[in-house]
Amino acid sequence: MVPPVRVQVTRYDIEPKDLLRKYRKEKNTSFRDRIHAVGLIANGYTVEETAAIMLISERSIRWWVSLYNSGGLEELHPKKNPDALQD
Repeated sequence: MVPPVRVQVTRYDIEPKDLLRKYRKEKNTSFRDRIHAVGLIANGYTVEETAAIMLISERSIRWWVSLYNSGGLEELHPKKNPDALQD
């Protein structure tokens, strides 16, 4: 049996409980999901548990935690694709 992958939040400018509070108030669903994932990891959940709870890939969870660790909440904001078709 493979042990669970441990990914850690290394940035603590926001307390883990405050991350989950921000998640509950956020209106942008993409940003909200990212905050939720980071909040769960910060509160001790594994990548596997977080992915199962949120129905999101483990790879996305790892990527979002990496973004948060490198730049905080600002890095978690979804970026607009400049190549996307515009109406």
